[in-house]
Amino acid sequence: MTSDRYFVLVMGVPGSGKTTLARRIIRRVHWVYLDNNFIMDPFYAETRDSPEFVGLRPRFYEALYNVAAHNLALGNTVLLDAPHVRPMKDPRWWGQMQYLADDACAALKVVRCYCSEATLRRRIEDRAEKRDVAKLQDWEGFLREEPIRSPIPVDHVEINTEIETATDDKVLRYVMGGDLSNMPIKRGCGGSVGGIGNAHS
Repeated sequence: MTSDRYFVLVMGVPGSGKTTLARRIIRRVHWVYLDNNFIMDPFYAETRDSPEFVGLRPRFYEALYNVAAHNLALGNTVLLDAPHVRPMKDPRWWGQMQYLADDACAALKVVRCYCSEATLRRRIEDRAEKRDVAKLQDWEGFLREEPIRSPIPVDHVEINTEIETATDDKVLRYVMGGDLSNMPIKRGCGGSVGGIGNAHS
């Protein structure tokens, strides 16, 4: 599909470096940036494992996709920063993501971030988020539920955030077709993106 707008999914397990990468990209381009934590943290900042949160998680993502769809319909490119490790195994979910893009005449672009298990654990320990306590207490169970590199059945680009450099350039070339020479330069006050939240998520 040839398009001047994109629906960009930046995905990967918590701690894979996707938020660090996503924010580096968003500082360079005039795209809408959506992070699942913006919606979830006001209600469940300290857990992603409680029965209450698990019961409401589908509604949180429904709200996130609704915001994405409305922005795409307005002609905006949307970068959605969320793990999506569990749903990436479901063909129906991929159909939903493709529909959101197609309905707005946008091109779906998928970026998966990953790193080694040792680096993943160190990043999660270093950021010291309360919502990560359960992951660290049952590390093997966490990795069974959210493998670092589950198969992705659609065209995508892989980013090793542990060893690769200029990863934002790599993603922008993938999304925009290779030539960045005419990409508008974003100028702003240089404040924090989103105001809250940690890197390496």
